[in-house]
Amino acid sequence: MAKNSDTFIKKLLRKNNYVLVKNDIDDDRLYTLLAGKIKSIKKGGTVVVSLVGGVASGKTTLAKQVLKKLKSADSITTDAFAAKTRDYRHKNYGNIEKKYDLKLFNRKVKKLKSLKQHETMRFPSYNEKTGIAAAAGEKNFPKIVRKVDYFLIEGDFNFLVDPDLLMYLHVPDDVRINNRVNRDKEQRGWDDLQKLKADIKIREEKQHFPFTLPYAEQADILIIVKEVNGNYNYTVYKKL
Repeated sequence: MAKNSDTFIKKLLRKNNYVLVKNDIDDDRLYTLLAGKIKSIKKGGTVVVSLVGGVASGKTTLAKQVLKKLKSADSITTDAFAAKTRDYRHKNYGNIEKKYDLKLFNRKVKKLKSLKQHETMRFPSYNEKTGIAAAAGEKNFPKIVRKVDYFLIEGDFNFLVDPDLLMYLHVPDDVRINNRVNRDKEQRGWDDLQKLKADIKIREEKQHFPFTLPYAEQADILIIVKEVNGNYNYTVYKKL
């Protein structure tokens, strides 16, 4: 099992399974590039794309910006299918089938693909403060989804058996962890820095390295992030 994401990604690229698409591009050029890749997928129904990356890598922001370029599109995070309570999930790090309600996920995606123009459906949404998502119950699911041409599912995992496109967003470990500390302090009000860092370490060891990072080997598109003075630029590769 890898212990450093940067080393893992460098080794992966040295295998010559990927070809460089664009080097050192800014945010808007990245969003335009990814939207173009998604639009190029031709199929009869909704194109379903999986965007995977480590905790606090910027997946949600990336998904939202790509949606703007796609127009007839929507997205959901895999966190929306988190099972039961936060305490329950912390006790089940590494057990994906317990940590997430995969039956609900599969049922929702199946219905999404067959959704007709006039129909709508409800998706759960993750509550950062309470930690409740799928357990809120169908009648309390807040997100209303209509038929769209493109649907992005972003998160730490790829739950799709056969996504139309799998993209992996790689951000250096130290950058992600710093982002996670700042996010949890702001969103969850965690002020015990030592406890917060200990929680992050457990999540990295039990979730990121054994489960999230290996998705990079399956990805059709690899997005490599480099931080310079607080700004990101991106290098994009595609699988041969």
